[in-house]
Amino acid sequence: MAKVSFHIGRILLGILLIAMGYYTYSNGHQAYNKYLHAIRRLAFTESQASSIIPSLGISYEHLNQHIVKGLGGVFALSGACTVVGMRK
Repeated sequence: MAKVSFHIGRILLGILLIAMGYYTYSNGHQAYNKYLHAIRRLAFTESQASSIIPSLGISYEHLNQHIVKGLGGVFALSGACTVVGMRK
């Protein structure tokens, strides 16, 4: 019985992680933008949100969006690995 409840819990946790990853990928920029903006202002006091990063050719705003989408993808990937039982 304990083995069955372990597998059910693992699958539910994986589904929760996939749902969190999907939400973060699609709507996470609205939640995390203020924190990433604050970190940028602390690190680069002279920069603006619309400033272009010379080495990447994109603005800080777009960089924040890519960071949050990457975070959502990692959440979803970890949920998928949890569902299939990957341990390493």
